[in-house]
Amino acid sequence: MKRADAMQTRIEAINALKGGDEIKAKLNELHHFLKDKEPYVLLNSLADFLLVGKPGCGMKTVVSTVSEYLYVAKAIDFCGKEKWFSFELNYTTPESHFYEIDKFKQKMYVIKGFNRYFKGSIYINLDKWIGHTEEDYFKLFLNFLSSIDDRILFFFGIHTEKQEEIDEIYAKLYQYIRIDLIKLRFPDTKELSELVVSFIQNKGFTFSENTLAIIQNMIEIVVSQSQFKGFRTIEKFSDAIIYHFFMNNNNQTKEITVDILDSYQKNSFYVKPSSGDVETKQTIGFIR
Repeated sequence: MKRADAMQTRIEAINALKGGDEIKAKLNELHHFLKDKEPYVLLNSLADFLLVGKPGCGMKTVVSTVSEYLYVAKAIDFCGKEKWFSFELNYTTPESHFYEIDKFKQKMYVIKGFNRYFKGSIYINLDKWIGHTEEDYFKLFLNFLSSIDDRILFFFGIHTEKQEEIDEIYAKLYQYIRIDLIKLRFPDTKELSELVVSFIQNKGFTFSENTLAIIQNMIEIVVSQSQFKGFRTIEKFSDAIIYHFFMNNNNQTKEITVDILDSYQKNSFYVKPSSGDVETKQTIGFIR
């Protein structure tokens, strides 16, 4: 497939996903710029990103989605066994030895495979350094990253809604790396309910009338629980409804009814896996 056709196919698939509006906007902006340009026009000039959002907002999926688009668009060079990898920067007290740069180098060495070096995207979770950005080890790590920035597109991630914490991380990153801030909005309960419906429909099911309101009521409870882990929990919740359907319904028609949902609420154990004979037809939003 030609580059232009591959780019168009990829951006259409991204725009068809549910959620991730902020990333869609950024990628459509890049697509508009790149579609009539020569390959690698953005090489070494694309800014790195700071992703901000609630836990479970799908940062790794964002990195994967953006990396796949940039790969087909030939916007940056890729070299290694994978297009991207993730790294969690563990906090180290000033009194302890700092091993994080060595660990980072080792992971990059493994991912590069038999290539001379790794080129691509890296997601770095900075959650454990919130409140510690003035410490020498954090500055040392950022200084190290800035020395290899010409080969890598960095995605830094923090899970917080506190503006002072966002400002703190952003200001420190900006001292070392050219950075764009992207806040990932987490869907409200109505949007999450629609994601559940879409997820289940993509597995071949239909819904009878008055079911969305019941799902929304259940989602409000699920989201309020301390063990809620964002989109991963929503996906498990959706699978659990399907599992409950197969365990309690002999009807060959795959229709989720009010009675099925009422029965599920009384026996809610949504950690159960879904039935193996159900095939996913489409990824929903930025949840994987």
